[in-house]
Amino acid sequence: MPTSKLPTNFHKLLVKDTIKLLKTSADTKNLKLGKTIHAHLIISNQTTPYHVIQTNSLINLYSKCGQIEIARRMFDRMLERNVVSWSALMAGYLHSGFPLEVFGLFKALALEEVLRPNEYILATVLSCCSDTVLFIEGRQCHGYVLKSGLVFHQYVKNSLTYMYSMCSDVEGAMSVLNSVPGSDVFTYNSIINGLVEHGYLSEALEVLGRMADLKLGLQVHNRMLKSNVEFDEFVSSAIIDMYGKCGEISMARSVFDAMQTRNVVSWTAMLAACLQNGCFEEALKLFFHMEFEGIMPNEYTFAVLLNSCAGLSALGHGNSVHARAVKSGFKNHVIVGNALINMYAKGGNIESGSKVFT
Repeated sequence: MPTSKLPTNFHKLLVKDTIKLLKTSADTKNLKLGKTIHAHLIISNQTTPYHVIQTNSLINLYSKCGQIEIARRMFDRMLERNVVSWSALMAGYLHSGFPLEVFGLFKALALEEVLRPNEYILATVLSCCSDTVLFIEGRQCHGYVLKSGLVFHQYVKNSLTYMYSMCSDVEGAMSVLNSVPGSDVFTYNSIINGLVEHGYLSEALEVLGRMADLKLGLQVHNRMLKSNVEFDEFVSSAIIDMYGKCGEISMARSVFDAMQTRNVVSWTAMLAACLQNGCFEEALKLFFHMEFEGIMPNEYTFAVLLNSCAGLSALGHGNSVHARAVKSGFKNHVIVGNALINMYAKGGNIESGSKVFT
């Protein structure tokens, strides 16, 4: 029985199975199987309402299998297209290394009266700008993204931050990160990778400090080690802080112990890592070593020490630290005052806590 005379429901099932097979062929880059399915479609001379979906699947197949010219010919012959048609071909050009073709298609699509670029197309165009460092085109695309409201899609936000990072526009990347709500691990990963790639280590560490993701932190740390960058006190302190927040106190201590020179920032970062992981006694012991090396504590150091005393309910140690904070001129700092109130409250000395408060 000719395919065109099959019952409608059966025909729909056949089309769905064909699309699934084409997707499998594309994902596994099985060009031979894909061509066999394509030949079957030609021989059966199928004319169905689903022909756009089938052709899109074929474009996706040939694009992923490196046959971008065949994909383009199929696209050009289509009498009807949807957004997926454009997206599949543009993604194919991106992965085949033809950025100008991507921009050409994007401009043509922007002139369409019915169809409009979706978040996947814009992510493709922005990725193209990142790979080829096309800053002006990337800015233009950003303008379109803002007008269309698609900036709130995670795919688009991630692509924007990465594009600005790869184009060495740190302010642009940070602006997107700060102005658009909803960041995930991929957002942070894209911007940190871009910043590290271009040597903006302090900015990368600033972004890393906003989150506590061990997997990403390890990637950044390893990337820095492979890049042979200089680990000064501030870079090392940021890494210690990251490991502390991720609950990896032993890794934080390894970085700390490997430091040739330490300042108050690095010591305080290590003390804070101990505090965050419940190692209150270790924090107090480290403070004695810090004093022995002649490092003067700051208000953050005192806050960490007082909160460690609170964790141990050790009023004796707390009183000594309080006296040191007063003598060092930090008693009026808000962060120290809050820690004092917390320490006295947990130690049961409400009267002393009230005096600090007043």
